[in-house]
Amino acid sequence: MSVHFNSQADSSKHRRRLTKFAIVLGSLVLLIGVFLGTFWNVCSEVDRRLEVFALDDVESVPQLLMKARRLHLGYQIEDWKVPETNEALSEISRRMRAKVDPTDPSYIEVKGIQNFYRVMAICQSSESHRIQEINDLGDDLFHWLACRESLTSSDLEPVFRYLNFLSTRRIDNATQVNAIDSLHDSVGGKLSEDQEVRQFENRIAAFRRRLELTGKKLELSGKTLSGDLVDLDDFNGKIVLLDFWSTTCRPCLRELPELKRLFVQNRSRGFSIIGVPADRFPGKLLDLVDEHEISWSQIWNPEANHRLMEELGIASIPSYVLLDRDGRIISVDVRLTAISDEESLEELLRKIL
Repeated sequence: MSVHFNSQADSSKHRRRLTKFAIVLGSLVLLIGVFLGTFWNVCSEVDRRLEVFALDDVESVPQLLMKARRLHLGYQIEDWKVPETNEALSEISRRMRAKVDPTDPSYIEVKGIQNFYRVMAICQSSESHRIQEINDLGDDLFHWLACRESLTSSDLEPVFRYLNFLSTRRIDNATQVNAIDSLHDSVGGKLSEDQEVRQFENRIAAFRRRLELTGKKLELSGKTLSGDLVDLDDFNGKIVLLDFWSTTCRPCLRELPELKRLFVQNRSRGFSIIGVPADRFPGKLLDLVDEHEISWSQIWNPEANHRLMEELGIASIPSYVLLDRDGRIISVDVRLTAISDEESLEELLRKIL
């Protein structure tokens, strides 16, 4: 009887061992499968991107145009890198220019896409740029506008980004005024919608005002996400940074940790931040403020916030405006990270707090 019992016990132990072994083996196979699947997806993604950026067999005008459109779509949907996209588009533009007249619609479309990335690349670069290089980009932008028979607001975004770049890099006022005048002359009469015309004229006027904003007192008030009233006058005696941002702006979110660090480091010394989000709807904004534990006030008034951005000539975000203790503008082009010989926000705060 005891022998029979021991045999059953041994058999039960053996089954348990087999079960454990099967579970371990199954888990191992699953992990290997996940790893191989991930590796395959990464390799496929790399191959796909290499294929999209490859230009070896792209020679005809229709092929070049389709490649430019595909690159632009890839950046918009998949966040492709600007330098690589800009380089590929420059080559596409060069090849197409060798085949068609500069007034050809296909070339004009490609040139418009390329201009967008040229502006993006120069705005994102941390290098110093020669004034001639900056002027050449402006000339190309305005020549492209002159070749267009009609325009929409979206066509003008690269040019507005360029004007904003001139301001943030502290290019001399004469160059900025010349660029603004060139834009105004190039666009005249090409916007068909009355609303687009008004928006364009307002933004041009805002860029002109931007050149004279330093030292001006700013008026700002509105309700926060929780319904509390915020008035800039309540911040008298403090250095205030206006943070123009959006929950859909990836650069804004990338700079958020540095902004939080500077806020925590300097708030006891009289430094405050007021968020001016461009979001149209509060849901995602509330979630993100809570998720990232953003403790400074957010004025949520979409229409008023967009009007303020136009008044200050802000064409892209993130954008920061620094105010002194009396609410007067110190700078409309503050940067969290210094570029070239510019001062960063931290360096500015060290001087004035």
